[in-house]
Amino acid sequence: FCEVNEQLDPDLISAFGTPTPSPAHYLLHLSPGWDANLIDTPIILVHGAGLDATSYVNLYNMHYKGIKQQLVALGYKVFSITFPHSHGDNFHQAEVLAHAIEQVKELTQARKVNIIAHSKGGFAARIYMSNLALTPYRDDVHQYIMLGTPNLGTDYVFRYPSVSYLIYLAGGN
Repeated sequence: FCEVNEQLDPDLISAFGTPTPSPAHYLLHLSPGWDANLIDTPIILVHGAGLDATSYVNLYNMHYKGIKQQLVALGYKVFSITFPHSHGDNFHQAEVLAHAIEQVKELTQARKVNIIAHSKGGFAARIYMSNLALTPYRDDVHQYIMLGTPNLGTDYVFRYPSVSYLIYLAGGN
């Protein structure tokens, strides 16, 4: 971990037990209604780089109802994942996601899950579903939605390095 990539949220640090958790760990967040809502196929929210599962609740503390709350209100069983390192290896995160999918299926007794992945989180899902991860794809994803996954590459930050510099100066993760 470089210092600016450590976990910053006190609740996440408490849950992990450290601001620099091992890549073998992740957090699976259970939303209210995960065990009672009526829509059978659960949803797993996968965050992007520099973020964590709280990004689906109230992004940047802007006081908006997040997608997680909206999906719960519609009757979905919603789960979200926090990777130990938000800028970690996509192949390792695919393994973590495969494990989280198994956990959610076990908790809900569902055969398949839906995945909504934002930005970099979409790569972990694509790697798993493309059968490129160490854990073979188990045909356990019903629907997959990508929100801003950079499928055509991530050269923006290389063309405009000042964007990353400003994030670094602001102490961003």
